[in-house]
Amino acid sequence: MEPAPPQPPSAPAEAEAAFQQAVALHRQRRVDEARALYERALHLEPHHVPALICLSTIELQSTQPERAGELTALAARLAPDSGAVHFAHARAQHLLGRTAAAVASYERAIALNAGLADAHFHRGNALHALERYDAALASYEQALACRPGTAELFTNRGNTLRCLQRYGAALDSYAQAIAAAPNCAEAHYNRGITLAGLGRSIDAIASYERAIACRPQYAEAYFNRGNALRELGRLEAASASYQQALAVRPGYAEVYSNLGNLLVELGRRADALESYERALTLKPDFAEAHYNRGALLGSLQQLDAALDSLNDAIRADPHYAVAYLGRAFFSLLRGDLVNGWIDYEWRWKVKGSLIFQERRSFPQPRWHGEKAIAGKVILIHQEQGLGDALQFCRYVQQVADLGAKVILEIHRPLMDLLAQLAGVWRIIERGSALPAFDYWCPLLSLPGVFNTSLDTIPAAVRYLSADPILLTQWQSRLGDKTKPCIGIVWSGGKVHPNDHNRSMRLAQLLQGLPDGLEYVSLQNEVRDSDAQLLAQSPKVRSFAQHLSDFSDTAALCECMDLVISVDTSVAHLAGALGKSTWILLPFSPDWRWLLNRVDSPWYPTVRLYRQRSAGDWDAVLAQVRADLERAFLGGETTTVEARAEPTT
Repeated sequence: MEPAPPQPPSAPAEAEAAFQQAVALHRQRRVDEARALYERALHLEPHHVPALICLSTIELQSTQPERAGELTALAARLAPDSGAVHFAHARAQHLLGRTAAAVASYERAIALNAGLADAHFHRGNALHALERYDAALASYEQALACRPGTAELFTNRGNTLRCLQRYGAALDSYAQAIAAAPNCAEAHYNRGITLAGLGRSIDAIASYERAIACRPQYAEAYFNRGNALRELGRLEAASASYQQALAVRPGYAEVYSNLGNLLVELGRRADALESYERALTLKPDFAEAHYNRGALLGSLQQLDAALDSLNDAIRADPHYAVAYLGRAFFSLLRGDLVNGWIDYEWRWKVKGSLIFQERRSFPQPRWHGEKAIAGKVILIHQEQGLGDALQFCRYVQQVADLGAKVILEIHRPLMDLLAQLAGVWRIIERGSALPAFDYWCPLLSLPGVFNTSLDTIPAAVRYLSADPILLTQWQSRLGDKTKPCIGIVWSGGKVHPNDHNRSMRLAQLLQGLPDGLEYVSLQNEVRDSDAQLLAQSPKVRSFAQHLSDFSDTAALCECMDLVISVDTSVAHLAGALGKSTWILLPFSPDWRWLLNRVDSPWYPTVRLYRQRSAGDWDAVLAQVRADLERAFLGGETTTVEARAEPTT
């Protein structure tokens, strides 16, 4: 009897054979051959779940990654009770950028298999990307409960802890990552990021260098090492680190942008501008580079171009608060006050800034000017510096004129001086318990509330006055006047972000002060670098030890025939007192002094002396000397170049 002829294998068996061959080829990275056999298996058996999953991993790296999601979605429908299949579907969704959907699929996988550590880990990554940091941390902890942690898990958990501002715990997590894998470049790098955020720049640099030792082509580590070196003032070393980052990644736009900032610090403005342009060529929608470019152009007084750059930054990122604030400054500087005040409200959203840190919130509604406040109590609170308070306290009267009772909350040094300010119903020291009130408003928002333009600035010649008793005491302390008395201020507070431009050394100012006049220091804080000269100079009298607050300073100002000051709070005080005041301004001035004018619409008795180029105090002081000689000593000014006439 003849044997029966062999039967052809069934389709499922042939599909399984093709699948096994495909897996072997896939492991050998013979991807195209593996794909063909996975496709063969699915042709024979369309519901072959393992083939669907394996083929999806290839398709994720192909030119048609969307198919991967379709394959895993089908697999999830065919095997609804398989945690592994739902995990594979979640990974496909995650890698395709469908992060929220991926979280749901990870959670389905975990519900089916709670011990699936990878699902917990990748769910944590997805939750972190969605900025759901507490949930991400919980997911990482669940992954650790399932199996010992890997360097990647500890590193990612550290990143989430950093986002939660749990910096000590983040550093501990990075240490665990490094213990698990000493050459984990990402752990060293992210540890450096955390240390830099804590202001520990030296330690951060050490971590970045360990990351670079682990991975010599780590462009981000070179970049952030450059940032930390720049923070330490090691500008040349920072520049070298940026160049190393660019050598690894020539198209690294962020490096060009930060290199531009460094070049600005080095005074190489043309090179800085070119660096910003390179960044924008590489990344045209790079909001930060547009902003940096605009800030530089504004400092060069190219305001139209600066505003164009800031508008580009805002188009790239409509929520970029610092760009709106920069636009406010340049609009105000050019005299477009109405639009400037609108953008100026973004100051409260610039995270990390001093203004942001002092933002206030109260249960009562904020007053924007739209509500009638007659018969109501309104809290006006100080913000920013003492000079800002002195300049804008003038608006208190306008609020009171609307029928409101004004509580003015102010810092201690101004309490006595502003207690008698017109319109104040009650004055409270900042930090004290507040009485009941109906509305509140920040002090520097009042110009916008009243829609102030150049033509409507409330510019009374004098809106503050010195205490008569203190004035008498200071007149007695000064003694009989035998020559004109000039009050001088040459430096402001060191914490001011533009102090390096606005202040000068006492020795420098003295060059502009001719003999024959009596000079009195109006500064209550003298820097160590000036203290010895001030103590030894017969030309300047100092009463710093007697200046207890601004009431004393105001009385001393009143005794002067003229006040000469750099851009500090005393300049505002003298202007508010209606004293003849000469203010010495850097080339790139604060917005309130506008451009190309020698007068101020804020203070009728103020005269402005401007640098002609950045850092050039010599020409300013030569003009001051000539004008002092002409005004008080009968001198001539024929050799001094005339300043521009006042403009509006």
